[in-house]
Amino acid sequence: MSLRGQLAGGLLAASKDQIALNGTLESSDPDALTRQLGFGDAALFSPDIPLFVSGRLDGRLDDGFSVRVNASAGEDHLGFEGDISVQPDGMIDGAGALNGYLSDASGLARIIEAGGLTLPGGNATAKVQFEGDRTLRLTEIDGQSGSDKFAGDISLTRTGGIGAVSGNLALDQVDFGIVAKALSGPAAMLKGDGAIWPDGPLDIGDQSRNSRGAIAISVPKLNVAGRTALTDARFDLQWDDSRLRISRLTAGLGGGQISGDVAICCSDKLTNKTLSGRVSLTDVPLADILPTGVTASLSGIVDGGVQFSGTGASVADLARNMTGEGSFATRELKVRHFDPQVFPTVAGLDNLLEISGTVLGNQISEALNRGTFEAASAEGAFTIAGGVVRLANLSIDGNSGLVAGEANVALETLDLSGGFTLTPRNFVDINNLLNENTARIVAQLGGTLLAPERTLDIDGLIATVQMRANENELARLEALRAEDAARQKAAAEARNALIAAQRKRQAEAAAAKAAAEAEKQRQEQEALQQQQDQQAAPPQEPLDLGLPPAQLTPRNGVNQPFFAPLN
Repeated sequence: MSLRGQLAGGLLAASKDQIALNGTLESSDPDALTRQLGFGDAALFSPDIPLFVSGRLDGRLDDGFSVRVNASAGEDHLGFEGDISVQPDGMIDGAGALNGYLSDASGLARIIEAGGLTLPGGNATAKVQFEGDRTLRLTEIDGQSGSDKFAGDISLTRTGGIGAVSGNLALDQVDFGIVAKALSGPAAMLKGDGAIWPDGPLDIGDQSRNSRGAIAISVPKLNVAGRTALTDARFDLQWDDSRLRISRLTAGLGGGQISGDVAICCSDKLTNKTLSGRVSLTDVPLADILPTGVTASLSGIVDGGVQFSGTGASVADLARNMTGEGSFATRELKVRHFDPQVFPTVAGLDNLLEISGTVLGNQISEALNRGTFEAASAEGAFTIAGGVVRLANLSIDGNSGLVAGEANVALETLDLSGGFTLTPRNFVDINNLLNENTARIVAQLGGTLLAPERTLDIDGLIATVQMRANENELARLEALRAEDAARQKAAAEARNALIAAQRKRQAEAAAAKAAAEAEKQRQEQEALQQQQDQQAAPPQEPLDLGLPPAQLTPRNGVNQPFFAPLN
C-alpha cells in the first residue's frame, strides 16, 4: 500500500482546507481486500489473481470530493469517477460514472443483494448514485456480454436492513444456457460425456438473502443450441430470501405463444434443491417443441399446459424425480407413414393364397407407409410421476381411421415406450377378409425421444387375412359344389317331372281309352239288352217294318205271281 497526500492548511486544518490524496493498494487476497473496502462478500474478482487498486481524492470535507478509483485483477477491472460527500451521520453520498469489465459478474449481484444469481461476464458503463447504504441507483446501463448488448436501469433501496431491488434490462439476445445458469449456479450446466442432462451441482447460494427483487427483462431472441427458440420474450427475474424465480414469462414460440413461471428453492446449505413451475402453450406448432426425430412423423398445432415439480442435487436428479400433470388439445394433426387406407388395400389384394406371410407383411408395411393419418383435432391428458411422463388412454378420431393407445417417456434417459393401434373408420370389406375386430395394426414405440423407433405388430393381421382367405376359398368351393348340386338336383327334378308328366299323360290316355271302351261296351250291352227285351215281349200291334203297303192288284198271265214282289 502506498499513500501520498497534500493538505493545503496542514493537518489541523484538514477539515476545512483542500485535500488531495493519491494511493495504491495491492493484495494477493482479493476477497479480503474487497471486504476491507466495504463490499462485504461480493467477490468481484478472481481469488487467484492479485488485485491492484489505485485512486485519487481531491476536495474539501465541507464541499465534497471528486474521486477516481480503479481496481483491476488481470483483465478484469472496475472504475468509478465522480463526486462524493460526507454527511453529518457519517454516511457517504455520491454520484458519478462506473465502467469496467468482469469475466464473471456474479459479484455485482451480491452488491445489489441478489446473492446466488450467476451472471455472465461482460463490459459495461453506467451512471451511479448512492446515499450511504440506503439507496443505490444504476442508470443508463450500457454493456455487452460476448456479442450481445444490454441496457437498462437498476435501483436498490434498503429499509430496516431489508433491501428492495427493481429495474429493467433490455437485451439484444440471450442464450437459454445463460438463463438456466443464472437460476441454477455456476457449475450446474456442466455435463459429462454421453450424458443427456447436466449433472453439475445446483447452487443458488448457501445462505438466505436480505432482499427481494424484481427486474423486468425483455429480449427479442432467446436462443437454444444456436437457434432462435423464443421471440419477443418478456419476464421478471425475481428473488426473495430463499428462492430464485422467472415469473410472468411471455414469448413467441413458432407461430404461437408460450407463458409460464419457474422457481428454484432454497438458498441454504442443503445440496438438494426443488424446481417447480408451470408452462402454457397457445397455437404452437409441434415442430417447435419436439425433437426432429419425432416431428419427422408427427405434426400439428397444440394448445396445452403443464405443472411440474422436482427435487434433487442436479438437473439430472430433477429429471429423475420429476412429478406433475398436464393436458393438451391438438388440431391439424398428421401422423406420417400411418395410412388408414392400408385396410382397403389389404382387403383388395389378389392371390392371397399364393403368397407367403412375409410377402404379405411387406405389402402391408408398404401400404401403411404410403400415406398419412389425419385428424382435425385430438385431446389428451398426461401425468408425470417418478420422472416418467405417461400419456394414457389417448383416442384420436381421424378422417378415415381411429388411433388409440399410450406413450411413456422416461425423462432421465428420454427412453420411449408404449404403442398405438390403428383401426379403420366406416370401412366395409365386401370380401369379408377384415372386420372391426380384426382390422387393426399395432405400432410399438421404442428408442428415445431423440431417436424414436417404431415396430409394427402385424402378425395377427397377417394370420387373420390368411385364415379368412382360406375360409373364403373354402366357402367359394362349397358354393360352387352347392351350385353344382343344385343344378344336378334341378335337372333331376326336371327329368322326374317330365317322366311324371309323360306317365300322367299315358295314364290319362289309358284312362280315356278305357272309358271309351267301357262306354262302347255299355252302349253295346244296352243295345243288346234292348234287342233281347224286344224279342222276349209279345207283339201287341202290328209290327211296323217300314214296308210299303201291299199291292193286291192281280196280275194277268199264267204262272205269274199273284202279287208284285215285295221290296
